[in-house]
Amino acid sequence: MEYLSIWEIQPIDRIFLEEDMQNLGIGDIRLLEKRISLVPLVSPAKCGIVRNAERLTTQAQHAILKTLEEPPLHTYIILETQNPQQLLSTIISRCHMISLRDNNEVRANNYANLIQLENILGSSVGMRLKVGEQYGKSRTEAQSWLEAIIYDSRHKLIQLSKTDYASQHKYIRKLTNITRAALTALGQLKANVNPRLTIDIFILTPTDTDKVMNEQIVDNQISIL
Repeated sequence: MEYLSIWEIQPIDRIFLEEDMQNLGIGDIRLLEKRISLVPLVSPAKCGIVRNAERLTTQAQHAILKTLEEPPLHTYIILETQNPQQLLSTIISRCHMISLRDNNEVRANNYANLIQLENILGSSVGMRLKVGEQYGKSRTEAQSWLEAIIYDSRHKLIQLSKTDYASQHKYIRKLTNITRAALTALGQLKANVNPRLTIDIFILTPTDTDKVMNEQIVDNQISIL
């Protein structure tokens, strides 16, 4: 999983529910909650992973709601499913949805966060503060947005690594700076810094990327698609 690598979560700190069970009940959720509440052994955080989450009974879905709302410190929870319509709407609303389908539409959408960030960095201070208000409402929203930026940036850097470096080195450097800034902000969130303050600093700190981001993202949209 890409995100487990981004979060630097080692296999020993990845907690899976049994995959061969037909249904997952309240007892299974309680066991998962108990295990992810323990201090990570070697990673910055633990991650609880429920594969084929549509197997969760209605009672089990209700049981996991509070944990999704207020997860233990240093904890991530991943619900994998090919049938999200079988999950409660209240669960969907508390999760950051990530499509893992490998098709052109999804690959194009993966860069939407970079395009959005370029627009933000090129806007006025007042507009940036409005964005800070939007994504800094809660720690969960701020974290999800920063992780999406890191994910997209990493994939864009991989794509650019296959091109002529000499022609792209300025953009690669700028994109690397953005990735580092997002990682720093993510670390601040994990250190319990106020989410609104964290996002404000992230989007207000000069990065000297506005022009380069605009030129390179627009120029590369054909290759992205």
